[in-house]
Amino acid sequence: MRILLCNYRWFSDRKAIEVPVSLVDDNSPVTKPLGMYDELGEHLIGLLAGRDGLLLWWNNAWCPITSPFPISHVVDGQLRRLSMRMPQITIDIDYEVSPPAATPFYSEGEEDIDFGLWLRNTFESPERQRTIFELWRQGISS
Repeated sequence: MRILLCNYRWFSDRKAIEVPVSLVDDNSPVTKPLGMYDELGEHLIGLLAGRDGLLLWWNNAWCPITSPFPISHVVDGQLRRLSMRMPQITIDIDYEVSPPAATPFYSEGEEDIDFGLWLRNTFESPERQRTIFELWRQGISS
């Protein structure tokens, strides 16, 4: 089944991806995004609302998010490392971020510019996972 994800930093950018029908709800909207994605280093990674909960999408592979989900996020200046440990695989993603923008009228937080940090914070919070799942399962509104 083809679904849409929206870009984490550029919300209006959409990416169509193929998902096994068994992973998504039969009533999932096909015209609204069911999650978000970003490019970290040379990896495409996303989070979406599946049939029974949130799914991690990484380089066209799928993994259900369970609590606890072993994930770490290490910061060294502008360099980042996102590490996820699953029974069959360990994923280490190295990437860079730009510093947060700041003007007298607007400022960004670290989570605003760093999808890896947002993922880690989401995976570590069952309440945040439930909230995101409930909001996304009917599609993300523009």
